[in-house]
Amino acid sequence: MVNLGELVKTQMPVMTVVRVDPLKVMAEIPEQHGAVDQRRPGRCELRVDAYPDRTFTGKVSRISPAVNTATRAFPFEALVPNRDATLKPGTFARVHIESDKHDEVLTLLVRGAAVSLRRQPRVRRRRRQAGGARAEGRAIASAIASRF
Repeated sequence: MVNLGELVKTQMPVMTVVRVDPLKVMAEIPEQHGAVDQRRPGRCELRVDAYPDRTFTGKVSRISPAVNTATRAFPFEALVPNRDATLKPGTFARVHIESDKHDEVLTLLVRGAAVSLRRQPRVRRRRRQAGGARAEGRAIASAIASRF
């Protein structure tokens, strides 16, 4: 901006006015997680390093319908109430939003313990036969193998 003793010309900005309540959060949703309903934006939660034990809640106000080709992500804006000016403009935050995307999960009950198996590209696939010669064990093992 302008320093003491500096010559100010016409149309030269001399200050920045910032509105901190509500604070506008700008972030992006990765393309593979873009199953957020753009007609019905939901709520978001964010955390900042300055307040590690606090979670701030806001509302998603806009989601871009077009993906940013440079980052392969959908830009979005959220408004977060900030009455006491706890959050400062320009601060980096970790933002979590609700999504309509549901991961496909197979849950089995084996001897009183629930086992969940997710289909994700980075998870190693393992095929194991259940212990013993029980028909149930073979059925479980073949069910798992057919899913993966």
